[in-house]
Amino acid sequence: MSAVPEALEFRRILGDAASGCLSRRGAAKVLKLFPGDTPEKALTLEKETLQARELVGMGLTPPVSRAGSLEESIEALRRGAVILEPPRLRDIGAAIREFGEFLGAAGGPCPPEAPLQRLLAGLPVSAELAAHLYSITTEDGDVSPRATRRYGELLTRADRLRREMSSRVAHAASRLAAAGVLRDAPPSIRNGRFVLPVASGKRGAVAGIIHDRSDSGSTLFIEPAELVEDGNALQEAEVELQRERRRILRDATAMVRRELEALERGLEAATDIDAVFARALYSSRENTVFPGAGPMRLLGLRHPLIERDRVVRSDLVLPGEWRVLVISGPNAGGKSVLMKAAALASVMARAGLGACVEPGSAMPFFTRVMVSMGDNQSISDQLSTYSARLAEQREMLEKADASTLLVIDEPAAGTDPATGAALAAALLVFLASRNSKVLVSTHMGQLKKMALETPGFLNGSLAFDRETLTPAYSFVFGVPGASFTLEAARAAGIPGEVIERAEELAGDPFRLDNLLASLTELNEARAGEVEALRLQRSMEAEAEERRKREHRKVMTDFDAMGRALEEEYRSRMRRISSRADSLLAVISRAGGGPGEAREARKAIRELVEEAPPGPRPGPSPGGGPAAPARKAGLCPGEWVRIEGWNLPGRVESVGGSTARVRSGNILLSMPVASLTPVEAPEPAAPGVPRWDPIPVSPEVNLLGLTVEEAVGELDRRMDDASASGLFRLRVIHGKGALMAGVTGWLRRDRRVRSVSQASPAEGGAGASVVLLKEGT
Repeated sequence: MSAVPEALEFRRILGDAASGCLSRRGAAKVLKLFPGDTPEKALTLEKETLQARELVGMGLTPPVSRAGSLEESIEALRRGAVILEPPRLRDIGAAIREFGEFLGAAGGPCPPEAPLQRLLAGLPVSAELAAHLYSITTEDGDVSPRATRRYGELLTRADRLRREMSSRVAHAASRLAAAGVLRDAPPSIRNGRFVLPVASGKRGAVAGIIHDRSDSGSTLFIEPAELVEDGNALQEAEVELQRERRRILRDATAMVRRELEALERGLEAATDIDAVFARALYSSRENTVFPGAGPMRLLGLRHPLIERDRVVRSDLVLPGEWRVLVISGPNAGGKSVLMKAAALASVMARAGLGACVEPGSAMPFFTRVMVSMGDNQSISDQLSTYSARLAEQREMLEKADASTLLVIDEPAAGTDPATGAALAAALLVFLASRNSKVLVSTHMGQLKKMALETPGFLNGSLAFDRETLTPAYSFVFGVPGASFTLEAARAAGIPGEVIERAEELAGDPFRLDNLLASLTELNEARAGEVEALRLQRSMEAEAEERRKREHRKVMTDFDAMGRALEEEYRSRMRRISSRADSLLAVISRAGGGPGEAREARKAIRELVEEAPPGPRPGPSPGGGPAAPARKAGLCPGEWVRIEGWNLPGRVESVGGSTARVRSGNILLSMPVASLTPVEAPEPAAPGVPRWDPIPVSPEVNLLGLTVEEAVGELDRRMDDASASGLFRLRVIHGKGALMAGVTGWLRRDRRVRSVSQASPAEGGAGASVVLLKEGT
């Protein structure tokens, strides 16, 4: 496992991540974190972090609140400790319970194949041991009076004797104080015995045992003889109590020792979980992403050690043939930062921290990252800056392979520009031949030119504002950058005549810098236009999505309204059908007079006016008019809607551009263009009378009639058509005065929607097509 180069400052990043640990051991593990050197190891670290992010979101914390105390207790047992004090035992019990609670909370969300299950498997420790340790200790760190029955009895006896002794001592002190024998001090305890502070001059007034003397010698601490036997009884009770206490602690410590290996596994697992949670917290806080596998595509790349409100993100997107990316541009323009950020993206992703990029990013898997950057001169090793660079480059030549990412900053710095550039070019060609991936920064025109001509070599630059002479820090792919050397010198106050002379001496390189600067400006302008177009398309897409949502809502409302109207239509038509049947019978009854027929037709017109129009085709999915139905290819048996006819019909035969359609009792010959396919009508409900249309011909022949006779006949036939649901009539009137009289009357009739000359196939100027208003 190769170390991460110090130049990347990866340890600073690990320090940031370790600050999320809750234990010292967890922080130490994070600080020792190495990136996975195989895709499998890196994927395991990634999955651990992502799963821990889910657990953090659930409010879980690592079970390490007692890790420090548990570690000290384990070390004491390893050193041979026989008795652990009650606070230690209670902390061990608390740690075991914490392990179990975490396991219960995290075990459900973690499926058996989840990476964290490996760590959770180390947590289980005897719950019985935890319960016992809690039962024999108290929260304030002492042995519980209920630890054993004997301990409780001994504790009660010792407390009783202590209270009795305290009472007797207080009584004796009052008596002797009244006699002026005692010093002005309360009774105390010396060597576990109750004593009185007796003035040394009154020694003879108190019989008893001297246990201590004051530093001045003026006070003797005497146990009165009358209390000696009671003191002995108390001492005996205390000894037995301490013996029982030690036995309880010794047995409990022996139980802990039997679970020592399980405790060590639990502590190690909890520490690992603490380290994984710290990685998850860092990933969540920095909003990192784990790039997928593929060609270099780092979107929104940023350096993790630069504050997010100051950093400029860049898209580092390189084609699959990339071997060497030559990055150029002015000093302090961000070249080194960009290369470090790309290298850290690989290192951090493989270490389970995630890369500081945006979703959708991808990059090749690198097992090793090598860096030649900064001033690594060493006086003790007799290395100059360039000698140190050569040592780093020699190591690259020896170790680099197809899975190596190399970061080289100014490969020819510190030596002759001409020979240094030649050596740098040879170095890059050799590394490219190894299929290594190289990011190199330079000011050298030779390397920029080489990137334009060599397969696998690419140019890139960092944007720069020529007017303000300030870097923009954003990466521009495919365009070499100018160094802006003379512009920077002019801004620094170098005299104009020096700058002008430098321009003369620079010659072609100066003109090349100007050309590169102009090319960069054009590229930035194009990028601005592309961004504006992207925003415009985004806004249009959002508007289209809003329109679709609105249309879906309208269609939903329209469907609901249509269903309600259709139900109302069916209900009303059932009522009207019943009344129409009797009226139709009157018209068709033999012997009915003209007046009776006219009254029946009038009643039918009123019924038609009362009847609502049938359901109509709804709007098209696009929100506009309904798309015309297919007209060609009508088949016998297919149901159609007939233009100018209120009821559907069924196709009986099709010949060329016309079709024979039966609607109720009427057989019509209609142009195919006037027919629209529809769904078959629902059969009438049982008990609902069927209302077939009156058998009325759609053709009215008025030839041979006067204008007055023709108008009367046409009036009657129009009533019949309306009553039967027929709204298209072909009126044959010829081309003379009869045509003028009939068409003039038709245009004035309120029942007529339109009058037009018939097509040549239907009679041309000698006939008219009349469309009646529906519901009249």
